[in-house]
Amino acid sequence: MKKTMLWLLIITIAISMLSMFSFAGCAGGTAAETTAAAEETEAAAEETEAAAAGEKPFAGVTLNVVNMLGWAVTKPILENHLAEFEEATGIDVVLNEMPFADIRTKETLEGENKTGAYDVLQMYDSAMPMLTNYCIPLDDYIASSFGSVDAWKSARYESAVVQVTFDGKIMVEPLMGGDQIGFYRKDLFEDPANMEAFKAEYGYDLAPPTTKQQLVDIAKFFTKDDMYGLAIPGKSDHGFSIFELQMFDSGWQYTDENYKLLWSANKDSAIEIAKFDQDLVQTLKVTPEGCVSWEMPEMVEEYFAGKAAMCVSWLHDFWGKAQLEETKAQIGETGSFVFPSDTDMKGGYIGYWGWGISKDSKNPDAAWEFVKWFNSEEMQRAMLSDEGAASFLSAQTAVSEWGVENGYIASATAEAGASAQQFVFFDQLDLLRAACRPGHEELLGGTITPEQFVDSSIEAMTAILEEAGIAQ
Repeated sequence: MKKTMLWLLIITIAISMLSMFSFAGCAGGTAAETTAAAEETEAAAEETEAAAAGEKPFAGVTLNVVNMLGWAVTKPILENHLAEFEEATGIDVVLNEMPFADIRTKETLEGENKTGAYDVLQMYDSAMPMLTNYCIPLDDYIASSFGSVDAWKSARYESAVVQVTFDGKIMVEPLMGGDQIGFYRKDLFEDPANMEAFKAEYGYDLAPPTTKQQLVDIAKFFTKDDMYGLAIPGKSDHGFSIFELQMFDSGWQYTDENYKLLWSANKDSAIEIAKFDQDLVQTLKVTPEGCVSWEMPEMVEEYFAGKAAMCVSWLHDFWGKAQLEETKAQIGETGSFVFPSDTDMKGGYIGYWGWGISKDSKNPDAAWEFVKWFNSEEMQRAMLSDEGAASFLSAQTAVSEWGVENGYIASATAEAGASAQQFVFFDQLDLLRAACRPGHEELLGGTITPEQFVDSSIEAMTAILEEAGIAQ
């Protein structure tokens, strides 16, 4: 009945307006003007009807969104808040969940074939250079939503802005960042007997290390009986990340901006880092030799089991577990520290994940509505606090500061993230990194020397670059 009355009102208004325009036409108005006025009236009627029906701004729109399968970071939003977003906007969000290893491959395949299968792409740092080829720039959306691009930038870490900017355009809205930090057991570090004994042996106060020599001293002090001073992962990517962390802190990385390999020019530094890693395991024996079989999850479990005084890795993932009462009952409170550097540089490197909008999406405005909502300050806080299972560095400085203040983010995660750097990303980077990992495992296992590790890595990486047509 209400709808019928509404239409009678609309028809009456339309007839009245048409009569007026007919009179205007007799007085000199044109048929085109009359037609335009009628179209405007019809459009207004449709808007009035939509408003009366309570229609959502994106009613009927379906968005296909990529998400890493089982990811603890996005889980709180998808499980606790996504329905609210769909109700408010009318958007039906379809999650295309896939294992980490499939994300780059599947998004590239759909992008190359221009299928439009995914409206919103989820991507990690080293995949961004390729995947952003299939995305639209976000600058106009950002300016419209945040007042200006500069205002958006000023609220985010510089490292995040650099990571998501390609050819002067912002191509990705950064979701979260990760960096390597250290954990230490406060009960051991703050024990009066340990503090007195350490001061007597090393001549300075026991505290989280700020130099690599202090890291060694502390690790040696706590290595006794069934306890190791330091746990590090030694296997695959997680194991080799320790070397890469020190590489960045030493002021160099894989290549320069022109993709010229920097290892040869920094060979002495590379050998020094390799020797430090090997000595922890083989000479100082402050890290168990079995670490060569550990990736990060296995390594951090050794720490949580009370078998190490300190550990180092991508530990932002485990800060939530460190705060659980059952964990504290086992090993007491955990503190965090930035991996010590002997140069002015610290924090190693940071990797960001983010969202991109497919250039083949039929609904880019709705896709931006989703991205803007998911990365809003409210949802960023919810990702950190809803369940306490995952921690990360928010690209938004205000959120990270709030997270540290409230215990959701380790202080070292924010400190390292503020000064961390990024790789020079290009298609062969992942191949270069993979080429070095087996040799680093052999290095930690004591089967090759630091010099052999560096020489074989340089040889392998040079071959990869030359095969790709990148002259060295």
